[in-house]
Amino acid sequence: RMETVTLNVGETTEAQRNAAFAEFAKLRRLDWERMRASIASVVLREGSVTLPKLLEQHPPRSGAVEVLGYLQIAKDDGHIVVDDETDEIVLSSGEDAKKRLLKVPRIVFQAQL
Repeated sequence: RMETVTLNVGETTEAQRNAAFAEFAKLRRLDWERMRASIASVVLREGSVTLPKLLEQHPPRSGAVEVLGYLQIAKDDGHIVVDDETDEIVLSSGEDAKKRLLKVPRIVFQAQL
């Protein structure tokens, strides 16, 4: 389930704009093949795995964007997506030790038939 957020036009300072552009510049292209290979290796070994457990073994390199990528793979590749249950994922930023908590639908990756 997605939360509806209202976007408003707001005033930003030049420093805020520069900080936003700096964050945008840090974004990396998602490596879909590597992500699918990570899923396959854990599923081969364990039979199935939830998204948080997968990320413990294969920490995301691109932060929250990569977590969203795993959600997309789950939907596209026919894995189990339980919309009425959630899991929490804690992402840490190495630079400043910031932690971000993400609540996502329960995802269970399993062997594909």
